[in-house]
Amino acid sequence: MNRRNFLKNAASISSLGALQGLAVNLAAMADANAAVDDPNQYKALVAVFLKGGNDNGNTLFPIDDVNYPLYQSYRAELALPKASGIPLNPINPLPSNVQYALHPSLSDLASLFNAGDMAVLQNVGALTRPTTKKLYQTQYASMPAKLYSHNDQQKFWQMSTTDYRTGWGSALAQKMITKNSSPLFTGVNVINPMPMFYSKNLHSLTLGENGPNSMIGFEGGLTKHFGITSWPQAVSQIMGSTNNSAMEQEISNIFSRSVYSQTQLRSVFKNSADVDSYFTGTDNLSKQLKVVAKMIKARDILTMKRQVFVVYLDGFDLHSGLLTKHAGLLKAVNNAIYSFNNAMKGLGVNDNVTLFTMSEFGRTLNTNNGGSDHGWGSHHFIVGGAVNGKQIYGKTPSYIKDGEDDVGRGRLIPSTATSQYFSTLAKWLGATDTDISGIIPYINNFAQKNLGFV
Repeated sequence: MNRRNFLKNAASISSLGALQGLAVNLAAMADANAAVDDPNQYKALVAVFLKGGNDNGNTLFPIDDVNYPLYQSYRAELALPKASGIPLNPINPLPSNVQYALHPSLSDLASLFNAGDMAVLQNVGALTRPTTKKLYQTQYASMPAKLYSHNDQQKFWQMSTTDYRTGWGSALAQKMITKNSSPLFTGVNVINPMPMFYSKNLHSLTLGENGPNSMIGFEGGLTKHFGITSWPQAVSQIMGSTNNSAMEQEISNIFSRSVYSQTQLRSVFKNSADVDSYFTGTDNLSKQLKVVAKMIKARDILTMKRQVFVVYLDGFDLHSGLLTKHAGLLKAVNNAIYSFNNAMKGLGVNDNVTLFTMSEFGRTLNTNNGGSDHGWGSHHFIVGGAVNGKQIYGKTPSYIKDGEDDVGRGRLIPSTATSQYFSTLAKWLGATDTDISGIIPYINNFAQKNLGFV
């Protein structure tokens, strides 16, 4: 029985009254046990970055009689019909009888939520400290810099330092390196290097959409097409020799890492075709998560105990055509994450892998020529067997126009900080409280460092 199911059963026992004290003690014991990291147990975090600023207003929207009319009035032509949403049925009802539904394109994710394999974190965003509308209006200089800028907020969400030189994924992976046989496979990007792995000290791996990127010389291409039979050996010898300059040495190091990763991973990916059967989509995100699944399948071959992955889907900056385009993007997110979750179950590691979404900001609730503009707080998903699912975490925002949570145009002031979000994930992976203070910026400005969703 995993921790999540243990706590659920303990909560059920507590309803019997006479055994309530026992249930509370058992739950406390489970939490204490979960806090002790087992170095021999495999764990991985998988970040899914929704690039461009996902429209939170339609991803998750209220359908109760009080809040739906407020949402509908604010969103105007962007509002989804109440009946189109897929209702979520959390274990613990939200205050004031607020009820949420997911976008109709997220039907499989709704099923994961209602089955207990997914949690929702509402209204999370970039903060340096707890913030109110009054603070925003009177002390704007203390807010994160350039709140509504794509580049700056993508970095804020992914960086471990305020100078934007080290990604929190990289800083976390560095703390996990000693548990692995190869530092190179600890932090992994797919397709493009992401700020989450910026670092001077950790060399993250970047894979292609089908796995390790081919090096034509070492694949025999030059031999086949040009008859140069000695090229691979000659280059290996040159790159392996002592170099006189720092630049030469760094080029040599990069080349050597590339050769090493390709050599190690080539057979791994050739022997993981069975993973393909879990993925039905041919979209970019499905391809990336398929690569991640194949890397996770090879965890024992590569002797890995802790890994951090990041993938992304672009196209969420929808200033026009939101209703149609957003539906298509969310359908891809739905299919890819659901397929990945099935793959983790099939590989027997669903309790060991936690997937979570990110995006540089949410979007305005009001319309902007059929689209929405750059916002602030947004809603995100956490998926996996270790997740304390079927729950909606965080404070529900007010949908009252220009209300206490609205700094204008339906830009929501986050009630939960990215620092709290990532601190919770880092703790689950095995980081200590001391580690987290050095990895996650601003975390010590917040009283609650662990949100409890995993």
